[in-house]
Amino acid sequence: MSRLNLFHKRTWVVLVVIASALLAGNATIAQARLSACRADPKVWLSDGTKITITVEIDTDESNIVSVLYLVHAPRGLSLDKVTYTAGGLHGRESVVFYDDNEPGRYSTDTIVTTSTTGIQVTTTTILQNTLAASISGYDRQHLVANLTP
Repeated sequence: MSRLNLFHKRTWVVLVVIASALLAGNATIAQARLSACRADPKVWLSDGTKITITVEIDTDESNIVSVLYLVHAPRGLSLDKVTYTAGGLHGRESVVFYDDNEPGRYSTDTIVTTSTTGIQVTTTTILQNTLAASISGYDRQHLVANLTP
């Protein structure tokens, strides 16, 4: 058998195996991941500090009841602006601001509420596009990220 025929035969076998795996049910797993929802509000503070909070929720956006972001910053700062970027979650996201931390200390507490329980959630807080902290858990849990530059 020539090398070219052997190559084509192996390629065909690989394609058949992949197609069989997809038809056997693994396609459901891929489809569930495609229905994950992502939001990433941006928060600006009175001193120009920018905080981005990214949350990935392993469910369709229709199952999301609310996403609450508690932002804690150093005393004396105030909330200047919030931009919500997840169009499909309009009205279900909210930021609550507290200036109750020591100087140089920032934290976020993200709480996702869904219509079913046991939904995986990962949140990442990014301070000034340089410092980040990620937390994973489930809906209805307080996912707290602490950042100190």
